[in-house]
Amino acid sequence: MAKKRSKKVAIERYNSGVIFYNKRDYNKAVTEFRAALDADPNNAQFKAALANTYSNRGVAKFDARGYEKALNDFEKAHELDKANEQYKENLKITQDSYRKQKIDMLCENAYNGYNKGKYTESIRDLREALKMEPDDKDILQALAVACNGRGVKSYEEGKFGYAIEDFEQAKKFWPAERQYAENLRSAKEAARRKKKNG
Repeated sequence: MAKKRSKKVAIERYNSGVIFYNKRDYNKAVTEFRAALDADPNNAQFKAALANTYSNRGVAKFDARGYEKALNDFEKAHELDKANEQYKENLKITQDSYRKQKIDMLCENAYNGYNKGKYTESIRDLREALKMEPDDKDILQALAVACNGRGVKSYEEGKFGYAIEDFEQAKKFWPAERQYAENLRSAKEAARRKKKNG
């Protein structure tokens, strides 16, 4: 009797989900389809409906550039139906878009931080971006500029050891920029003079 009632509830929730889905109210449709699947876990139709709704909600979020939330929905759709090639493709495209969006955000934060003299925060954000795109020349050069900026500040404050470390990093990230090598030589010379003079 309980099993029969459970099936009835599942069908009711499924039908409710279809109504919300047709209205493109994907949040409520997800709730209803999940409830239907909870009541009847082996029902392939319920599972397919839920996967399709996650996918469509993901598309809507993707179109609004909400890549992180879209990624979550596409992952759920793929988990429910691993054989569906469209879900796989959506997942891959969104992963790439989310990664690029995150890199852009980190680089923008780094740029703003650099302009405010917050070199450490700028370097931190650029290093995070570099983890996701290790060979990106723009990120490498921006990181060199930020390291050099912090190095100059340390040099002006008489913190030559820190300045040397940053100039070495700047030179590493952008070897072609001669200024970094010159700054490094100046910092090393200043450190030697400071040590000599006690």
